[in-house]
Amino acid sequence: MKFARESLVVVLPPAVLALLALIASYLFELSGLSFVAVGLALVGFAILLFFRDPHRVIPEGEQNVVAPADGRVLLSDTMEDGRKRVAIFMSVFNVHVNRCPISGRVEQVTSTPGAYFVAATENALKRNARIVVKAVSSAGPVEWWQISGLIARKISCRLKPKDTFEIGDRFGLIYFGSRMEVFLPETAHLLAKPGEQVRAGESIIARLS
Repeated sequence: MKFARESLVVVLPPAVLALLALIASYLFELSGLSFVAVGLALVGFAILLFFRDPHRVIPEGEQNVVAPADGRVLLSDTMEDGRKRVAIFMSVFNVHVNRCPISGRVEQVTSTPGAYFVAATENALKRNARIVVKAVSSAGPVEWWQISGLIARKISCRLKPKDTFEIGDRFGLIYFGSRMEVFLPETAHLLAKPGEQVRAGESIIARLS
């Protein structure tokens, strides 16, 4: 199984500590340290699972919009300005790697500090730390938000202005659960339903006109 490249800096500390504890238990004949080493190794492995990056089969079709994250659909509605919106909640058990919902070109990437409310709440949408990606597609302007959660305190976005991307491309992750919001042109036809479980890069959440 593949793992996201961001996993290295998070998994390395417990792995190194586990190795040092194992060496110390052997050199100084301290059997208790071997249990510490095993515990640290298990912690490192559990953390590594958060960064798993499984293969996904990207659906064909220029009009498809795929889920940018694994998780549960919170909202699928039309906003006051006519744009369509899909919100996805990622729990700590979901795959955390985020994927581009469409093909296009990045116009702007903005990082905004904020709070860390539970990601499924309205407070999270309004006040939590986030990274906003604004892009242009063949159907018009689109954007998506990586929003932090109660546990998630770090967001990784690999995209930069003027980057081009394809539907289903990996572009980052949010550490340990969070929320994704996708905003589409008013002509988009929403397919995602609240409560539905979706998979990043595979589940079609809308179709562009």
